Amino acid sequence: QALSRQKAATNVRSPVGNAAGLVSKDRKSALVQFDVVGKADDADTKIQPVLDAVASAQKGNPSFRVEEFGLASSNHELSKVFDRDFQRAEYTSLPVTLIILVIAFGALVAASIPVLLAFLAVLGSIGAFALVSHLFPAAEFVNSVILLIGMAVGVDYSLFYILREREERRRGKSPHEALLTASATSG
Repeated sequence: QALSRQKAATNVRSPVGNAAGLVSKDRKSALVQFDVVGKADDADTKIQPVLDAVASAQKGNPSFRVEEFGLASSNHELSKVFDRDFQRAEYTSLPVTLIILVIAFGALVAASIPVLLAFLAVLGSIGAFALVSHLFPAAEFVNSVILLIGMAVGVDYSLFYILREREERRRGKSPHEALLTASATSG
């Protein structure tokens, strides 16, 4: 009954009346099947009211175990986990990267340059992707992935560039000559 009242649930098949295959042989378990209205790709965005109805049915019947599982609900839960994890990564990636680089370089200004360059590249990539996403559908977490990968690659490349410049200085070149050689050989 709880599922039948949900706009997102359709084709609700009740085990009442011993519907074939919906009641276990020991008669201790029953399965209520249903479909989610609309396209399967959008089902995870419509499933929350159904999950709430199932939770309410469980709360109202504590002597029974009432649960729900399917592709829509599992995708819904996975999306929540990914969103939470990527949000945490978004908030921690810049500060943690900056702290590590401050320790590595020993100066805030020197550490800020790779972070700033990487962040500018990330902003440009997100802007370019925003244009593309108007033509092609895209997952919600793409911007988070761009941030994480962009920061990693951008900082890594900046560190490689600095490493090349320091190698040239160890070989006896002046700071200016080392910079010119690094810019010509690490690009």
